[in-house]
Amino acid sequence: MSRQETQADLTAADILFVDDDPVIQKIYQDGLRRNGYGVRVAGDGMAALQAAKARIPDLMVLDLMMPRLNGADTLKFLRQQPALASVPVVILSNSYLHGLTSAAAQHGVERALLKVSCTPKALAGVIGEILDDRPAEERPPSLTSLPAPGVAAEILPKKSAETPSRRKPSRPLADCASLETHLLVKSQDPDESLAAEVANRSPRAEFLKAAPEHCETLQRLVCRCMETTSAAEKTVRLNELYVKVHFLTAMAGLAELPVIGQMSSALEALLFDIMNRSADYGPSVMASLGSAGAFLERLIEQAPLPERVRMSGRERVLVVDEDRLMNRLVVAALKQANLEAAGADHPLLALDWARQRRFDLVLLDVAMPDMDGFTFCEKLRQVSGYETTPVIYVTGHADFAMRQRSIRSGGNDLIAKPVLPGELAVKSVMHLLKARLSTS
Repeated sequence: MSRQETQADLTAADILFVDDDPVIQKIYQDGLRRNGYGVRVAGDGMAALQAAKARIPDLMVLDLMMPRLNGADTLKFLRQQPALASVPVVILSNSYLHGLTSAAAQHGVERALLKVSCTPKALAGVIGEILDDRPAEERPPSLTSLPAPGVAAEILPKKSAETPSRRKPSRPLADCASLETHLLVKSQDPDESLAAEVANRSPRAEFLKAAPEHCETLQRLVCRCMETTSAAEKTVRLNELYVKVHFLTAMAGLAELPVIGQMSSALEALLFDIMNRSADYGPSVMASLGSAGAFLERLIEQAPLPERVRMSGRERVLVVDEDRLMNRLVVAALKQANLEAAGADHPLLALDWARQRRFDLVLLDVAMPDMDGFTFCEKLRQVSGYETTPVIYVTGHADFAMRQRSIRSGGNDLIAKPVLPGELAVKSVMHLLKARLSTS
């Protein structure tokens, strides 16, 4: 028996929890155990497949963004193993990784949950709903019916009758607080990185108490990424920053700090995008990374923020670009980031739309027929309600002179083409939150 397994674990429903952050592993492991489940943990996809082959779990909880083998690929390999093909899987999804979530769904999952709103108690409720035979009205609520504030949860289809779930007899869930109580300390055992739980401290209290340390670490890691010129060293620095932001995303969800969760999950998705396209990013992406990191630091410093600052999930984005292909690509990327987006291929049409309905953000090309982007922005500022609406230029020109002119014309930011979906998402979320913060 391993050190992470108790005798109770061997008699309860066996849950395999897969996440690459050891602190997150420990929090969910303790929370699920208090709700009557046996829990094993794995730190990446390869370790998860090995653990599943060693002992078939009753259910697997799978993070999507992991090193070596991401969650979607892990699930693909899992379904190729006859003995593991019918294991129920719950994925933990970043709301800005729609493509990865969809890829995982193609291989059969029970639910897709947003990590920024998934506490151990809520996860236990979803597991109980999947494994128990209780009538629906007696089951705990599922996160698919309780989406994260400001972010729509993705509801995925149930598995077909051809791949039935392994089920356990029903059992009552343990009665515990909505916020699990955890304080993780270093173990004196040299073979383990974490020690036992220390009670009477909530994730929110711990997050706010550690806020100065989080800010200092975030600032240091972002600066290292920006200052490094060696490609090999930059990869290492980006991974270090990713690990920290990945942790902040999960902890913000556990601490019920949705604004921080929204921004950190967008930044996490950008870092994941960068690390998987190492040859495709340039100065614009790194500039976006730096500004997003600085803004996340600002949000942590000001936490907890008023509820009205968080995004509602109904924000509208107007995309103006005469290149119809680019227009469609940008609109698709924004929709995958759970933003309502509409694309206009002519500036005069876009101005008509702006007068007819309210948009919360405008993404704007510079070189367009009849009216360039700078003139469009100046005219947009004259439309009632658009005096302070964030405007981001998306252009093939990203030199210093262009940035100066974009600011003089009333723009807020600039992204250089070709763009990464993660860069579009993080800049859009950042400016939408900035706008809400300025009016709170």
